[in-house]
Amino acid sequence: MNEPRRHHYVPQWYLQRFTDCRGFLHVYDTQANTWRTQRPNKVMRINDYYRQSWAPDGTDPVGLERFLGAELEPLGQQAIDKALLGTESLDAIESAALLTYIEFQWMRVPRQAQRVKARLHALFLEHAPPDVRRAVASGRLRVHIEDFVRFDFFRNAMTTLSPYFMAMSWAVIESDGKMPFITTDSPIHFFNAAVPPPAEPGLAQAGTDVLFPLSPDRLLMMRHPDYDSGKLGALDTITNLPDDVHIRVKRGRQMTREQVVRMNYVMLMLSHRTVVSNSKQAIAACLEKAVFRT
Repeated sequence: MNEPRRHHYVPQWYLQRFTDCRGFLHVYDTQANTWRTQRPNKVMRINDYYRQSWAPDGTDPVGLERFLGAELEPLGQQAIDKALLGTESLDAIESAALLTYIEFQWMRVPRQAQRVKARLHALFLEHAPPDVRRAVASGRLRVHIEDFVRFDFFRNAMTTLSPYFMAMSWAVIESDGKMPFITTDSPIHFFNAAVPPPAEPGLAQAGTDVLFPLSPDRLLMMRHPDYDSGKLGALDTITNLPDDVHIRVKRGRQMTREQVVRMNYVMLMLSHRTVVSNSKQAIAACLEKAVFRT
């Protein structure tokens, strides 16, 4: 049986929606401060990213990758095309597939893997003896977090976010055509004005928005209605969660060029390393805003 080796943590079909007229992505590396152009099949992938080398005999070590390619991603893509880029409604099964796709896309990226490992590292040091903490601080001792914790995170976190997604109001927002939306290597962004980027807020906080660029001209935004109505503050906790999975999507709002630039800036700040667009100018406008803010 052939084993896939180059695993995309952001799907190729999704990235293709952000290519220019030649089929290329304009790519900015925030860590190296470099630019390049690449095809979607060449970015946001890591060899053996989903391979579980510790899997027991008889268990497919790349079963997760096969499941993503054969089931979760196609179902998620169909739901996005139907209800978010299209105007049709989703039944309960399709809604559940969309919620699962968005949830898993948020957690499977390197930014979240790094965050989980950083938390475990801090937890270890918190409970370690003083001499061990001193050894780690001096560099004499190195703490290594095995990669399997990422898969434990997948298992433990799945289905915990969907109730909050269901409690939020969903809106597909369009650019007015003067500036495209960008996307990043962490395309599902949690943003709360009371928790400025690059810090990431909790989804249970009432002021937290979910931002998901769907294409250069459309963005999905989810917001907590109780925050919009003034019933709860930005850092208050959402407790009233629904039981049904029916998704209702609002449409009709447009963002101006400046509003899109501000939104793109937030998403750039919440990225792990890589930002892409069908326009180099869209990313450059974010960088100009970042320089201005500093």
